[in-house]
Amino acid sequence: MNKIVRQTKVMELETIQENEAKQKDRMNRGNLKIGTIFAFVFSIVFTTVVSISCNGKDDKNDPKTNIWDSSVDVYVVGTYSGGGAAIWKNGIQTMFPKVGEDAYNTNTAKSVFVVGNDVYVAGGNEYVGPSVLWKNGEPTILSTDARASSVYVVGNDVYVTGIRTIVNNSVPILWKNLSETVLAAGGNASSVYVTANDVYVAGTAKDGNGYSNAAVWKNGVLTNLQGEASEARSVFVSKNDIYIAGTTRDGDYFKAALWKNGQLFILNKSSETSFANSVYVVGDDVYVVGEVYNEDGSYRAALWKNGILYLLSFSQTDEKWSSANSVYVVGNDVYVAGHINQESTLWKNGVPIILENSGGPANSVFVVSR
Repeated sequence: MNKIVRQTKVMELETIQENEAKQKDRMNRGNLKIGTIFAFVFSIVFTTVVSISCNGKDDKNDPKTNIWDSSVDVYVVGTYSGGGAAIWKNGIQTMFPKVGEDAYNTNTAKSVFVVGNDVYVAGGNEYVGPSVLWKNGEPTILSTDARASSVYVVGNDVYVTGIRTIVNNSVPILWKNLSETVLAAGGNASSVYVTANDVYVAGTAKDGNGYSNAAVWKNGVLTNLQGEASEARSVFVSKNDIYIAGTTRDGDYFKAALWKNGQLFILNKSSETSFANSVYVVGDDVYVVGEVYNEDGSYRAALWKNGILYLLSFSQTDEKWSSANSVYVVGNDVYVAGHINQESTLWKNGVPIILENSGGPANSVFVVSR
């Protein structure tokens, strides 16, 4: 049974800062015991917490809400209600034409990256391909039989990761400027990050027995990560440190995990099942988002900052299903993309807003200062 600790009183700011400082110090020494961190939970069960709660259904869709800041542009990608890929810029939706066909006729946008005035989106058909790269809304087919998962742009170079299924076997793919490289004989590629001419890809690779485990490629060279039945879903590089968020088996359950320079930390030992989907690093602060499961089988969007767990607010008290897929930090503001009850959702500093005309989760968020 899940044993997520819930506090029903407001924590003092000094307590939060003290614990964060302790956890940052431990991580910097490489001795962070993430699995034993006390789960500080942001909750909407009390009405006096105004910084992370919405007061009503009308407020969450109010275009005047301070979730939109005139100093930044916020891009979110996902799926619109008709089953096609979509992008929201500051809450305003643009739908992409559908590409490919399958039994479900579902397209989605998986990842967004912005450079200057150019907006790059990777995605396509959700199940069988094609994989698509949109630049400013114009589609380019990467492959007719693969699925794109992540995009990263440096100068004139555009990197996209994905997965192709060949005769019941999946292989990880990296495209650079539309040129394809197969990274391994089996596995998947979930995330790409480029810095100082080094290209990092996170995903999974199959071993000689056909079992998949978390892996990272640096410039095409594979490194297998610690963990059992693990998966790497997001990679971020800061100060020569490589951070990877994902999932690994811990006892009888899958648990949210963070690898720092290859060392594995379990993020949430207090619940039966949890997943980590995205990581972002600013200075000494490490942000990871995902979801934790409850005793009744429902799940809740989660944010770990320096190993401390915060459960993200619902927009209504009767909602019980939410997940966080992507995190981006600008200054003191933390943006998280995900879903509440399968509606695309953006949280800014814990405050949720449901994005208009959505047909599933929000998969990626990118923020640009004006």
